[in-house]
Amino acid sequence: MRPTPFWKGKAVYLLALAALVVGAAYWFRPQPAPPPAPPPKAEPSPHSRMESLALTEIQKGTKHWFLEAEKAEYLKEREEIHLQGIKMDFFEASGAITRVRCPQGVVYTKSRRVRLQGLVEVARGDLRVAATEAEYDPGERLLLIPGEVVLEGPTVRIEGRKLTVDLAKRRLTLGEHRRTEVKVAGGRLTR
Repeated sequence: MRPTPFWKGKAVYLLALAALVVGAAYWFRPQPAPPPAPPPKAEPSPHSRMESLALTEIQKGTKHWFLEAEKAEYLKEREEIHLQGIKMDFFEASGAITRVRCPQGVVYTKSRRVRLQGLVEVARGDLRVAATEAEYDPGERLLLIPGEVVLEGPTVRIEGRKLTVDLAKRRLTLGEHRRTEVKVAGGRLTR
């Protein structure tokens, strides 16, 4: 009689042991590291920073305005130029110049609109205008001042809101009148 091989009759046990070893190897295998978290989204950086800037708008051979700024940042993805220390001159066909000064503003490069902020000072001849914001509409050649405004000349001071300066027609329109002071010799007449 021949001896029985060791594995006979124990084949089921050997298969179970092999399955257990394979399962344990799979279960305890090294896990790949999780992917790193995405970096926080950074604010878009300005495309260009300038220490000074000068822009001129000329249409059909006529110079409409000239703008100077002490500092500027061009944001290409937003199509904006952010300005500081603004001096802006508007030219009329008659040769008259309307001057605007303010601490900051934005030029929207696609529409060519200009938004002015801070203490906005407008001067044309003897007339002075003070406001906190203004916007230039190049299509209509209007300087729009939506908030409170003070107009002052040699003999008059007018307070109100919603001033429109029509540079093409040389006209001022005050939407809401608050108060007028007329300066007379020897005192002031208030109305």
